[in-house]
Amino acid sequence: MVGSLWLPGSTLAFEFGLRPALSATTYIHVEAVEAQSSAFTALIAAAIQHADVVQAAAARWRAEELGIEAAQGAQLPSGAFYGEVGATDGKSKKPYSYGVRVSVPVYDGFSAGYATEAQRATSEASYNAALDELAATLVDLVAAAAAIRRETETLEIRRVQYQAAQTLLETMIKEEQAGLASKVDRDQVEAQLAQVRIDIKSAESGRLQAMESFATIAVVAPGQVGAIGSIAELLPDNAEAGLKVALAENPQLAQQIGLAEALQLTTKSIASSFGPALSLDLSAGVNGDFDAAVTETSDVRAELKLEVPFAFGTEASVRKGALKAQAATFEVDAARNGVTAGLRGAYQRLANSQSNLKLAREALERARTVRSGIEVERTLGQRSIFEVLSAHKAFAEAQIQILGLRYELTVAEHLLAAQVGRIDDIYGVTLR
Repeated sequence: MVGSLWLPGSTLAFEFGLRPALSATTYIHVEAVEAQSSAFTALIAAAIQHADVVQAAAARWRAEELGIEAAQGAQLPSGAFYGEVGATDGKSKKPYSYGVRVSVPVYDGFSAGYATEAQRATSEASYNAALDELAATLVDLVAAAAAIRRETETLEIRRVQYQAAQTLLETMIKEEQAGLASKVDRDQVEAQLAQVRIDIKSAESGRLQAMESFATIAVVAPGQVGAIGSIAELLPDNAEAGLKVALAENPQLAQQIGLAEALQLTTKSIASSFGPALSLDLSAGVNGDFDAAVTETSDVRAELKLEVPFAFGTEASVRKGALKAQAATFEVDAARNGVTAGLRGAYQRLANSQSNLKLAREALERARTVRSGIEVERTLGQRSIFEVLSAHKAFAEAQIQILGLRYELTVAEHLLAAQVGRIDDIYGVTLR
């Protein structure tokens, strides 16, 4: 799949392409969870193209990238066509001149070079900020899509539960008429029917809310979300392995590193700008006088110009830049610590989700067995209608609990993928 993220009102386009799955030597294994569906991957990859926040971040990065060309211009020769006219007290009463002047930088202490490199680092930091926005938006889209599926499946379970209770009510009415059941039995079934109706409405509201969350990002929400599956096999299998990847690829950390580097280079540029500068100035022109009948004279010059500025405020300016660079270095350390802590927390959350899902599956099987057993014993007159209702409700709640934990597992996996810095690779989208 290939698509494009277009910046409205501009000719800029940031390409998205579906890239091959990541290779890895170690994987996280989630029992009884299939690999992520290609249809779901395509859904999210297509939806991200409509995310305005990502387009805005990409536009900011592109603007910074163009700033590199502007900074490089300061290292190139500069020139201008000129025309001058005036009045003097000398021989020429109405002198004029015109021509061209060019200044070729020879030496500036590499001040312009440092400024260009600083802009390059700023551009890279802006790119990583856009990549971080992309990763966060992908997580939000996945969470919204997973919530749509969870609420849709919850709605199906509630409807099955309602149908079972409706069938049971019909049986109770017949038994009551035959004198085999009391009005209390029928009231119990009707009470559960009323509760399930409320639960159905709640699931419908939850689905609408999830669709609203998706549409807020991608304009239009999908009418149906198919199987999602797991991205666990694309993630490093433990925190230590994940940390190695995150320290190299986490966009938040990379952004802080880029900003720190830019400030250090800016400080060097400021310090160099207070030193001597040497340039070669070339000019070729014509001089004349409006009141004189003499022929115009040419004026061609080549001069080496040395400028040594009065460096008032040098120390304060350089120290200001150095302190900003030092602050940025501390921010890099803080970001690195945040990535480390966040990554360990993400792995712990994932492990908890996996464990809880396994326990919930076991609970579901027990609820299924209990429900079947009680239904059989009910036909033998050994169980009350209340016990049957309780068994049906327990089974439905166990199913819904599975859905909730599957949702939590999906979100945990994608938060980890974003923390590691691989979620864009997994969905095959890029800003470059």
